[in-house]
Amino acid sequence: MPKPSIAQTLLVMMRTFSARLRVLGRSSIGLRSRARARACEELGAAHRSLAAEAGDTLLEVIVSALLLGLIVVGTFSGLNSANRATSIDRSRSQADALAEHAEEQLRSEPIKRLVELTESHPLEETVKENGSVYKIVSTAQYISDATSTSSCTSSSAKADYIQTSSKVSSPLIGAGKSVEENGIISPPADSALIVQVTESGTPLQGAKVVATGPSPASTNYELETSANGCAILAVPPGEYNINASKSGYVDPNGYENTHEDSSTTRSVYIPAENTSKVGYNLGLAGTLQVKFIEGSAATPTEGDSFVAFNTGMSTFISFPKPPTPGSYSTTITSPTKIFPFKTKYAIYAGSCEADLPSANGVSPVESEEKEVTPGSTIATTVRLGPVNIRVMSGYSSAFAGEEIGGATGYTNDTGCGVKRTFTTNSTAPIGAMPHPSLPFGKYTMCVGATIAGVEKKWETTSPLENNSIKGPESTSWTNGKTSGGVATIYLGLKPSGTPSGAGKVESGHC
Repeated sequence: MPKPSIAQTLLVMMRTFSARLRVLGRSSIGLRSRARARACEELGAAHRSLAAEAGDTLLEVIVSALLLGLIVVGTFSGLNSANRATSIDRSRSQADALAEHAEEQLRSEPIKRLVELTESHPLEETVKENGSVYKIVSTAQYISDATSTSSCTSSSAKADYIQTSSKVSSPLIGAGKSVEENGIISPPADSALIVQVTESGTPLQGAKVVATGPSPASTNYELETSANGCAILAVPPGEYNINASKSGYVDPNGYENTHEDSSTTRSVYIPAENTSKVGYNLGLAGTLQVKFIEGSAATPTEGDSFVAFNTGMSTFISFPKPPTPGSYSTTITSPTKIFPFKTKYAIYAGSCEADLPSANGVSPVESEEKEVTPGSTIATTVRLGPVNIRVMSGYSSAFAGEEIGGATGYTNDTGCGVKRTFTTNSTAPIGAMPHPSLPFGKYTMCVGATIAGVEKKWETTSPLENNSIKGPESTSWTNGKTSGGVATIYLGLKPSGTPSGAGKVESGHC
């Protein structure tokens, strides 16, 4: 047999309940028409029958009420779901109408205003309709028709049209959901400048782009790059100076503003009704902290400059910049202007590429090659070659005279054109250079003094090489003997005489 439905079960239970009530009614009428004795007998029997069935009847009533309640709840739940779906549809319809209205408003905006509506700087508006709150976010970007992508990321500089987008969201639509409408606006009759800024190949958002021009008005057109690293400026035709920058960032050559870097695009001419595109690479700047050591023993010493170079740069950077010979320190820290290449820098003491150790016969070491990660401070050491001299008043080892403190002179780095002056020590070691450690390279040198009113100087006749971590070993550095790493320079003042050996001694001062 088929299983009875809920409705059929409910009907049977109701009929049973009515039959019980009729039995009770007939029993009550019989009590008035029969004899008292018989009535009492039948009443007792009826009471016993009802008592036996009373529990079943109450259970049937409870079950019937429960089933009726479930039916009512189900009916109202269905009606509520239908109402909620209708409410969401009405909200989406309202949001779509608002998005279409926002698109119409964008069409009336000037091109200069539209290009400012990047993803990082959208036009945002909150409206209230029929007691509900809606948020409208509108953006715009140039599109290259050939690729259907942003002109900023396209390989072509051409901008075929401007694509607008208006997104409307509301709690009634659902969290994270929105209604979007897009539009297309014909390209402007004016010109446009597209600037793409990246960070190691990744679009850089929030970089400031400034185009100044055209002459003679020289108006500044400014815009920050969007999430795709793009800034598109609607500008009149003419020539413009361009600068891209972001706080804490530098270009590969260490410039905070690209316009300062002669190796980058600094200006561009934009013809009428044309689009020009330029690109820049910026990175979160790091810092180099360089400690100077002398010779093979790696003894701490003082230096005055160092060089950093990476193959991604157009030229080296020296610190300090420009070089300031004579300002000595055991450690020099660069400004936070080191571009974070993914390859290593060559770092060495000196002022230019001519001081590179390998270019002077000194093998590079690991400490002088470092990678700088974004925003980091990298510590390293660089080597110097010790130039230990003693200036003597005599003219030979047999007539050496005395060590001269206060003698003045200079060393000239011929490869870099850096001249370092010095005055010899008046205390131990007397007659020595106060800062004998020099970058590897080629030098000319001069030293002179005055005794009893007589001036004499010694100077080189050809460049000398500082090409060893132990210091110069060639006798061409001096006109006297080199012993124990210390070279003697005779001036022939007291006792008076003419020193022999390399270089020349003559009257005068350096």
